[in-house]
Amino acid sequence: MLFLIIPVPLYFSFFLFVVTKDPGWATHLGTFGDSFGALNALFTGLTFSGLVITILLQGDALAVQKEDLLESRRQFKRSADAQDKDSAAYGIYPTNC
Repeated sequence: MLFLIIPVPLYFSFFLFVVTKDPGWATHLGTFGDSFGALNALFTGLTFSGLVITILLQGDALAVQKEDLLESRRQFKRSADAQDKDSAAYGIYPTNC
């Protein structure tokens, strides 16, 4: 990221001290703004790739969460079955009839 932090202020300083010496410098503002097109494309590409990576990571996390939910459901089922067996062994009626 340092490779972006240093050149941008240098480029802006160059613009302020060299380009503004020209009396018609205001007419060159469009050209100056267009010179950042590559930087804009770079950040757009990085943003899009970050979005794709985020979607993929969320898909993985959702799959893990689903597996955990299924495992919890199996554990609750075994717990309920064990409770029913204990209730039957002690002559207590099951609560989930």
